[in-house]
Amino acid sequence: MNGKKFLIFLMSFLVCFAVALYLYMYLTGWFDIFLDSGFKGLYGK
Repeated sequence: MNGKKFLIFLMSFLVCFAVALYLYMYLTGWFDIFLDSGFKGLYGK
């Protein structure tokens, strides 16, 4: 595998991971809780 193919594979993996993480956080309501009360709302004290 040469460098160009490796970079394309790496970037596509990172983009897929970022999209999956964003969708998980969006669908579980993490962003709403964080915007309402910050880290105290997420982690308690």
